Amino acid sequence: MITFRRSHWLLPVPILFGLLLGIPVASAEEDDEYAVPPAAANVFVMSDQQLEAWVFGGRNNRAQGLDRFNAMLNVRIDAINHTCVLSEAQKQRLQLAGRGDIKRFRDHLSELKKKFNGAKLDQNEIQNVFQEIQPLQLEWQAGIFGPSSLFSRVISRTLEPQQLAKYEQEESTRRKDQYKAKVKLGVAMMAKRVAMNSKQCEEIERLLLETTRPPNKFGPYDYYVVLFQVSKLPQDKLKSIFDDLQLRGLAPFLQQAKGLEQTLKSGGFLPEDSAPEAVKQPQQPLSDKY
Repeated sequence: MITFRRSHWLLPVPILFGLLLGIPVASAEEDDEYAVPPAAANVFVMSDQQLEAWVFGGRNNRAQGLDRFNAMLNVRIDAINHTCVLSEAQKQRLQLAGRGDIKRFRDHLSELKKKFNGAKLDQNEIQNVFQEIQPLQLEWQAGIFGPSSLFSRVISRTLEPQQLAKYEQEESTRRKDQYKAKVKLGVAMMAKRVAMNSKQCEEIERLLLETTRPPNKFGPYDYYVVLFQVSKLPQDKLKSIFDDLQLRGLAPFLQQAKGLEQTLKSGGFLPEDSAPEAVKQPQQPLSDKY
């Protein structure tokens, strides 16, 4: 029987699919609410509830997922208004754009439900379903009003030049602060994989913040974005921070992040130039050297 804990629904789709194929996740907890029943010949019957649970990251999230969109939109507009002091006409235009994004998301979800409700899927077919669900799953987790949304595109056409300058400055500061927090969290997770002292944590954090840029958008892949950025750092820089044993311990995790490069790029989770500024030449993978 394939069983999932709640946190598994937040995993990147390639890893979640691995679970369905029977690849174990360490310390998985039993939770019948998320169990995929062992139907005859490993056939899984898709339901609207299961599809929504995959999109929203769990059954409890599904119940309130769509209802949160309007609240999220109001929070975004209030934040912009706090920085730029919007007119009523500007607020209305942003509201209209945000509602367009909400409608697009709802329509896409409805189309998927009509397509897959009641479908009988084997393990190979489940992968195809995941590939179609993934864009909505990532959009929900990263926020539907992200850089590629109608809402974001309308901002630049709605704000006056002085307002836009203030907004972009505020956004730049916010993104840098958010990236700093993600890097700190990512390094802390790395330290759980291989023993790192406080000095090493500080050095790799500083190196990442000095030589890399925030991703285009934040979302469920933030940890892998940090690992991917580490994998692109110059070998001599890494050797100046970690010993050989630590580098060998980190290698498989960095390779895993590099294996997700296409997913990170296609999802817009990497900067346009994801290689650190200090990197000027191709590098030999860590796993080849250690």
